[in-house]
Amino acid sequence: MRIKIKNLKNLPALSLDSHAFTASIYLDNKKVGTAIDRGDGMPPQITWTNCDDETFLAVCISEGFDTYYEYSLRDILEPNENLDFNVEAALEVALDLAETEKQVKKSARTKIVFWKDELTSWLTVKAKPTQENFERLRHHHGLNIFIFNEHGRIPMPEDLTLN
Repeated sequence: MRIKIKNLKNLPALSLDSHAFTASIYLDNKKVGTAIDRGDGMPPQITWTNCDDETFLAVCISEGFDTYYEYSLRDILEPNENLDFNVEAALEVALDLAETEKQVKKSARTKIVFWKDELTSWLTVKAKPTQENFERLRHHHGLNIFIFNEHGRIPMPEDLTLN
């Protein structure tokens, strides 16, 4: 993934009307901006370094962020007044992905965590993360599941033969 959120600090004590946080925005492993939301209901303040709203949105769209919500981030490709709204929506997707990744890694320390395309949600199994248990899981749920541990996705044997 080209867009990453790092240094995410949730600030619940400051949240009045919305989620208060600070975060660093990375593109291709280089810091390109900082986002601050004061939790007052206003949009987050984004300060760009070596990036801009249009570039950020173009990368988010290329990464498939526009499929996360019912509205489309592709509106930015045509001149309109929704630039700030679309940037905020793209940032929200990036934050959701960062938070999900954090939770998956935490859960994967003690459980098997996997994603099944048809279910559109994370599933956990209370079992030791062994190759034998992975195979049992794949036998039961099918081959189209993706198993994760605290370091990320676990390659399956067929993945390794494709490289």
